[in-house]
Amino acid sequence: MTVYLPLVFFLIILGVMLLRRPGREPDVSREASQQIANLSERIRTLEAIITDRDRQLRKDIDGLS
Repeated sequence: MTVYLPLVFFLIILGVMLLRRPGREPDVSREASQQIANLSERIRTLEAIITDRDRQLRKDIDGLS
């Protein structure tokens, strides 16, 4: 039985490699990629809003001096 263990391990690794070939993405991965893209866009928008408010606040504080 222990003689077949390396063969079984090799076949499992081979199967995983074949399933993860480039160009063959499961539909779940495409949906996840779209969600990540949407979230990234939202983060960029929020960062722009926060940065603009921070700059305006600094400008207002500098104007008080």
